[in-house]
Amino acid sequence: MKHKLLLSVFVLCTAVSFKLTGSQVDFYSVFWYQSIFIVMMCIGWFCILQRLEERIPHSSWITLLSNCCFGIYLVHIFIMRSILWKCYFISAGGGIIQIILTVLLTSLISFVITWGISKLTYSQYIIGYHSRKIPI
Repeated sequence: MKHKLLLSVFVLCTAVSFKLTGSQVDFYSVFWYQSIFIVMMCIGWFCILQRLEERIPHSSWITLLSNCCFGIYLVHIFIMRSILWKCYFISAGGGIIQIILTVLLTSLISFVITWGISKLTYSQYIIGYHSRKIPI
């Protein structure tokens, strides 16, 4: 628990120090998908879902989300860039609303597409998960 708190404080202090000092930061080099901040955020989400799964041990929606997560990862960037970034109602919303709508809609649409693909015969080769039992 201590190390998670320390990581959270580190990320917060880094962001605040960039803001207070007026440092010009290249978004793509500091906050892009292979940065330490994204890694720490993913670890945080993993820990949250792990704790949630411990409290609700037989939750089928967490299991389904877990099974579909690789497919969601694969498809989310296409959904976000090809569909949602081109929607006027999202871009017209402004900062916080735009972020919230983009996160929610990207997650939902990516999950639905991945879940649909999981019903196909060869889905395990596309998204790494197949929802139907395959006779051996």
